[in-house]
Amino acid sequence: MAKNNSGFTYIEIDPLPECCIDCKEDCYNCDNAGERWQLSPKDEYKKLIKYKITYIKYLQRQIAELQEDNAKEKHNKRIAVLEEYIKAAKIDIVEYTRAIDRLEAEEG
Repeated sequence: MAKNNSGFTYIEIDPLPECCIDCKEDCYNCDNAGERWQLSPKDEYKKLIKYKITYIKYLQRQIAELQEDNAKEKHNKRIAVLEEYIKAAKIDIVEYTRAIDRLEAEEG
């Protein structure tokens, strides 16, 4: 296992991919590092949560822009759709958090 600057834990694939077996290059400089290392399941969920939060903030900015427009009525359907996307993303975050909790319970 290895950690990087983001704090995520990466697990080395076993068995190693063929391109890595005789490699002498440092993985940090290698184009094939993604084949040798993958995020732990827990950190994969954390990454997905981070992406969903970014997505929610983006949608909230879009809603705010539409609400500032003088012709709010014509944007009501679009705003409703964006709000549904936000709800769905929040549900995903809850599911990912539950998955992390299950993984931690299995570990501990």
